[in-house]
Amino acid sequence: MQLQQLVQAEKRTQRRIPIQMPIDVLLEDHPTPLKAINQDLSWGGARFVTERALETDSNTLRLFFPWQQDSSFCADAEIVRRETLDDGRLIVATRFFRVPPMSEQRLEMMLAQLGGQQAALPLSERLELVYNDPDDICDVLRQIAAGGLMVTTTAAYREDQSIRLSIAGTEMSSELTLRARVIDQARQLLPGHEWAPLHQVELRFEHSVSDLYGFIRGFAQGLPEETLGRERIRACATRLASHG
Repeated sequence: MQLQQLVQAEKRTQRRIPIQMPIDVLLEDHPTPLKAINQDLSWGGARFVTERALETDSNTLRLFFPWQQDSSFCADAEIVRRETLDDGRLIVATRFFRVPPMSEQRLEMMLAQLGGQQAALPLSERLELVYNDPDDICDVLRQIAAGGLMVTTTAAYREDQSIRLSIAGTEMSSELTLRARVIDQARQLLPGHEWAPLHQVELRFEHSVSDLYGFIRGFAQGLPEETLGRERIRACATRLASHG
């Protein structure tokens, strides 16, 4: 029988940090990045200002943020809104929909370093799922490999928000942590338990397919020897990740 340990999501706002820095904005079908000034940054997105309009019909773009020793990290983002300021500049609010693993580490390090007085606010809203059956874990891994996951939670999320999803077993030290977007949710009523605040949530992962395969491989390889059904889980993960 499946066991899910459900943790209420943080109700506070994710940490949004004012930070002005030069960034590059790569538009679809444009080989040369556009120069912009970032205004604020969060785990889920960024807001920046440009001197001119974005010459593209697409609502997606790639943002490059400066990092140490002339390196950078990037995130694919979609435009949430854009507004022309009185001085003619354009301010653009974006939401990340795909962040490579290394870029995510650098993003979180930058946010932690810049947090300051907002350190009490979470970087991201979290959902933790814990399973005690190898078959349930294999089923979750299959859904992850397909790019999404259906879960039952005690928390109501906002549609289209990004959350940090952690998946583990009751006897495991290995944990799988992913970025996920809430696609849909519905109140779930169980006969005789109508009082219970349960929600069925549909998630889509904010990672490339190849990154998902890599996460699955790493999760399976990190299982300790005493894990119940370890070889079964590893065999399942190997089959799924072999497609990557």
